[in-house]
Amino acid sequence: MSNSYDSMAGAVGPGKEFGEIAFYSSLAACSAFPELLLPVSAAKSGILLGALQRISGQVSKRATRTTRVIRLGKAESIVSDWMPSDSLTSVPMRLALIRTDTAKMMEACSMIHESAKLGSQLYDELQQHGDSITEQNWKAADQEEFARLLTVHRAGILATAQLGYVTAAMTGVVAMLRFLQLTIAMAIMVALAAMAITFWILMAIPFGQGAAMTIRNFGRPLIKTVQTIIRVMDEIMIKVGWAHAGLVGVMGLNAAAVDGYKIGEIEGGGWQNLGDSAVDIVGNMLEKYKRAGLKGLSNFSGV
Repeated sequence: MSNSYDSMAGAVGPGKEFGEIAFYSSLAACSAFPELLLPVSAAKSGILLGALQRISGQVSKRATRTTRVIRLGKAESIVSDWMPSDSLTSVPMRLALIRTDTAKMMEACSMIHESAKLGSQLYDELQQHGDSITEQNWKAADQEEFARLLTVHRAGILATAQLGYVTAAMTGVVAMLRFLQLTIAMAIMVALAAMAITFWILMAIPFGQGAAMTIRNFGRPLIKTVQTIIRVMDEIMIKVGWAHAGLVGVMGLNAAAVDGYKIGEIEGGGWQNLGDSAVDIVGNMLEKYKRAGLKGLSNFSGV
């Protein structure tokens, strides 16, 4: 088995490690850049993040916001309106939730692509087999019935193969976008973590506070950049996901309808298979969001 997704799996292989580095670097960066703990808009970033934003908003309305002040000698004090609910959609939390094994995603795309390829090959073989039958080999009635059954089988195989190709392609797009997002976030967060370490070293040195403030000022644009990258790319991936869901929905219904065709006394299993797949997908999504949410909250609880 070898296709373009195999090489892509190698290219996005470090995605999981990049996500881990970005998350833990963000925790270190928060010590000098508490702005990272402020909420990042998640209104268009999916069901889970949207729910977290609504929870954060409700808590903020019902509670009195506290003022967080970090004293930095005579040079500067960092003052920000902040409360724990803000962390639900902060940069560290968002990084904790988007950590993804992009290599596994591409490996899954490769397997789906190969399955679709086998379906296409079977479709061609059935076509060749059907073309090889002539009136000299079959009676006219038998040939017509065989041609009808062959057409039904070929249509079902083709519809399923096309569904596989589309699923692999769209999932591959999401994997590449996620890898790009994690790579950029990691680069920025590592830089901010290094600045945070340098910042506190300078703060501990007599007369080093001026240089420390310079580092903080230099890091502020990077905070805005990483917040924008996380938000915008999440929104893009959600839109790609909706397009994927729409295509798979239409093509899945088509494949189920074709595969559900009744031949004689035999009822096709297309609709039953579609129903079982839908139940599995919903169950897997709920488990994923539950696991990701609990893991993210657990990781963030120690901040």
